[in-house]
Amino acid sequence: MFFNHFPRLLYPFDPKKEIVTDIFRRVVPRDKFIVNEMFLERYTLRSGERPEDIAYQLYKDPEYHWVILLINNIVDPYNEWYYTPEQLLAMVTQRYGAGNENEIHHYALAARPLICSDYNPTQIESGELIPITHLEHEELENEARQEILLLRPVHLNDFVQEFKLLVAA
Repeated sequence: MFFNHFPRLLYPFDPKKEIVTDIFRRVVPRDKFIVNEMFLERYTLRSGERPEDIAYQLYKDPEYHWVILLINNIVDPYNEWYYTPEQLLAMVTQRYGAGNENEIHHYALAARPLICSDYNPTQIESGELIPITHLEHEELENEARQEILLLRPVHLNDFVQEFKLLVAA
């Protein structure tokens, strides 16, 4: 459904030309859809919930998963979507190596662990800075992905029509 609205191109493949979909076309929704709270509602993802699941619940059609991704500026749903605890641990192990999950990734302010800081032994001793492990770092990043925005169903048709106009331009 998503790529059905994209323009087609005549692309040269030696020795002939083929009609292909212009998948590199990037469309950003207009501000009225992404900053106006009248159009949006906040949603907290549950473990294992996928964009298709939410689209089915909200819009009665899993094919509208792309609306959820576009509203949340998610280009890569495999790496930018909320991970289950099992997926997160597997990703951390793959990214940092087996046995390195609890090694120090960086130091952060104890009062605000999302704010990184340079290594400072004095601040570490005083408890002002705390070590954040690879696993803790990725857990914090993952928690931030758990809160998404959803387009209210009443605005879905307007959003899809605007998307079609923008992608064809």
